[in-house]
Amino acid sequence: MNGKGDERIQAMLSKQVKEVDWFESIETLAGVDVSYSGDIASAACVVTDVDGVIIQEKIYKGRARFPYVSSFFALREFPLIYEVVKDTAFDLLFVHGHGRAHPRKFGLACHTGVYFQEPTIGVANRNLVGVYDKKFEKITYLYYKGDIVGAVLRTCKKMNPIFVSVGHMISLKSAVEWTFSAVKNHKLPEVLRLAHAASKQI
Repeated sequence: MNGKGDERIQAMLSKQVKEVDWFESIETLAGVDVSYSGDIASAACVVTDVDGVIIQEKIYKGRARFPYVSSFFALREFPLIYEVVKDTAFDLLFVHGHGRAHPRKFGLACHTGVYFQEPTIGVANRNLVGVYDKKFEKITYLYYKGDIVGAVLRTCKKMNPIFVSVGHMISLKSAVEWTFSAVKNHKLPEVLRLAHAASKQI
């Protein structure tokens, strides 16, 4: 686990990620997040319409089977995420984690998007890889090994920026636009904020 073999698997799977818009219209949004209390983890998936009205909420409580290892987050969180995303209908999924902005361009959001074959965006609070211009007002881009792997957004002036990257089946341009449009009164997209709050309730 988390050795060279796992790195090769991530690098191989990253080739399956589609960074183009594979959808015609978006009417429902989903957000998924995982919270921890000691050894117990709770995953939550919230589905809303584009105006933020809640349609569905699913919560799963269990134990994380793997320790936290940087850049191998999917090994820890995806089994939990799977339980709340399976059999859930939505048009666009926000995952609280990185997508392409990852050492092997295959973070948790890519893992989730490729498995479920759904348009997916990764949204994280902290940078994992890459550099960006710290002096920006609303949006700048994240560069890693000569490639643009994500965008850094200031969605709320009084809070730190968020790091947005493609998970699967969406372009970075659309990922940025949908992230901005989904933000209400917090720096995170509202559906992702709701999922985070729901996971914390357990």
